[in-house]
Amino acid sequence: MSLSPFIFIWLLTTIATVVISMVMLVQTNRANDLSTIKVNTVEQLEKYWIQQPFVSINARDKCFSFEENLFGVVWPGTRSGCYHKKSLYTNGWVEVYLENSIYNARKSQDQKRDCDFIFPRKAVEMNVLNGKQICGRRGGLSFSKVQRVDPLTL
Repeated sequence: MSLSPFIFIWLLTTIATVVISMVMLVQTNRANDLSTIKVNTVEQLEKYWIQQPFVSINARDKCFSFEENLFGVVWPGTRSGCYHKKSLYTNGWVEVYLENSIYNARKSQDQKRDCDFIFPRKAVEMNVLNGKQICGRRGGLSFSKVQRVDPLTL
């Protein structure tokens, strides 16, 4: 039994349409992935684009008032808590809570007695590297205002 030319052409066209549709679907998904812009990144670029560049970088004991400390990381500190010692039946564990919380008020005296209180620690800005601060002074025009060299007229 042979296929009529009409059915053969229709079958070939249908297969080609399905294949092309699948390729278009894959390419559309790729384009959607590439077109996604993270707003935080754009905002950060804009922020830096309007700042003046650093014209001087030095290591000092303490930055001058007209300089910025280039490396500063804030350690967030800790909250108060309770260290429950290791016992015959349990491993030691730490419980974090607010000192005046309702949760803490419900604790029995036995539970509080089995607890070594952990004092909270305040946040600390860590900006010293090998006993020095890395300080930078800004100057000149911002990146957005500076005149750029035309590579075609060099």
